[in-house]
Amino acid sequence: MESKLDKILRKLFSKFKGNFTDKLTSKNIPQWDSLNHLNLIMEVSKQFKIKFEFNEIININSIGDLKKRIKNKIV
Repeated sequence: MESKLDKILRKLFSKFKGNFTDKLTSKNIPQWDSLNHLNLIMEVSKQFKIKFEFNEIININSIGDLKKRIKNKIV
């Protein structure tokens, strides 16, 4: 799961050169704006074959939040 997510993050946030740790937020990744937030959710939904509720989407504030939501849905 983590390697698949890492590929998605590297594709969407190509200018970010660090590691995608759980504590990273949009404040740490300049490309992570509202449009790319939706692109991230759509790509994760597609790749993992899962769906997010609206409240889940707006409450994903970090990489860790995203991982937790994915894990809960693919179990």
